[in-house]
Amino acid sequence: MFRLLTAWAFLYWTSFEFLSNAETYSGNATWYDLGSTACGVNYTNSDLVVAVSTTFWNNSADPNPNHDHICTKYIQVRDPHNSSVNPLTVKVVDKCGGCDEGDLDLSPTAFEHFYPTDKGLFEILWEFIEVTNKTEEIVEELNVYELDYYTEEQWKEIELEFNKLDALEKT
Repeated sequence: MFRLLTAWAFLYWTSFEFLSNAETYSGNATWYDLGSTACGVNYTNSDLVVAVSTTFWNNSADPNPNHDHICTKYIQVRDPHNSSVNPLTVKVVDKCGGCDEGDLDLSPTAFEHFYPTDKGLFEILWEFIEVTNKTEEIVEELNVYELDYYTEEQWKEIELEFNKLDALEKT
């Protein structure tokens, strides 16, 4: 358990840097079944991903949504009515045509971080966060939601990656 908390705290505090002028949005969270997404990648229901309102998508001359800047963004979601549940970081991968600006459509696994999917909808607060390049790979490989299922050998690999990050930050 100590390793779980240590890894979570390390990942949380070293991997994410909040935007200094980040706007906090409020709205409702729902969930949807994943597959092919507007960012051009297939995801599964167990991935920690999100669809955002079309208002956040660039309406540039390039009609290909795979090239949109939003496909590189991460969001931190929290439930303002349940402080006992940690905020969750999810990657933007899709458009939510039926969402108002503050609404998010979460993957089932992301939704279940807060509530069972049969709840269907709950109020949220969220903001865009920056993920540094050197930690983005670890965020992608390390599914924080399932940390407690890692084997002893996997923990050694995770600790090795954390040590590499620590060394990089000292240079």
